[in-house]
Amino acid sequence: MNKIVDYKEYMDSGDKIYVSVIELRYKDGRVMPLSIIWEHRRLKIDKVLDICNRASLKAGGVGLCYTITIGGQKKYLFLEEDGSGAKWFVERKTS
Repeated sequence: MNKIVDYKEYMDSGDKIYVSVIELRYKDGRVMPLSIIWEHRRLKIDKVLDICNRASLKAGGVGLCYTITIGGQKKYLFLEEDGSGAKWFVERKTS
């Protein structure tokens, strides 16, 4: 029997928050994020500072970590690939 998964629950699981990303895919396979869709708002990525393979120690998961700036603030955006495809996520802020 197939389990019905609540979309909000899927997109917000613990410290890992899946987001939609407007991206540019080059013909050589590189992927460059341009904007993040966050709660129905489009947030333009000002700059990509670094791209490296990294594990998210806070949220779990391994993939490409893009160090980006949005509105002058540094953030980490992860591209996680598994058997079901590629998904983007950010780590939940801690208070």
